[in-house]
Amino acid sequence: MKPISKIVSGALVLIFLAGFTFLALRPVLVIEAVSFQKDRVLYRKEIEPGYEFATLIKHSVHLSPVYEYYRVEKDGQILITGTRLQDLGWGHPRLLLDNLEKEIDLTRQVSNWERVDIFARRIPYIKFLIRGETDVFSEEKGR
Repeated sequence: MKPISKIVSGALVLIFLAGFTFLALRPVLVIEAVSFQKDRVLYRKEIEPGYEFATLIKHSVHLSPVYEYYRVEKDGQILITGTRLQDLGWGHPRLLLDNLEKEIDLTRQVSNWERVDIFARRIPYIKFLIRGETDVFSEEKGR
């Protein structure tokens, strides 16, 4: 191999490695629902800024729905954008994901008094690739 060929080959390898490193370490925005007591990820998905989701609680006595709507900002902050309700009080928790098309009954995955944290954060893409998406609710049907 000629010296110039070695230089070109070495440069191409370096460019490839630099590009791979850039892609692998670039931050991606993910949303996660985590069981606080069990420290178990129930749901993880890569999302874009502006991703919207909601919580739905069925009033335990009146059985009327109570919705709270959220939007994930570019920096990972979760903002409440609205509430819709008929009655106030305790209820059965549900989560609405993926443009409110995926309804998840949290009582099937966590105990009645178990805390579930929902947050969005930026993580390196390689970490997301290694951990992948998580969805323990995959057997749940859309509404």
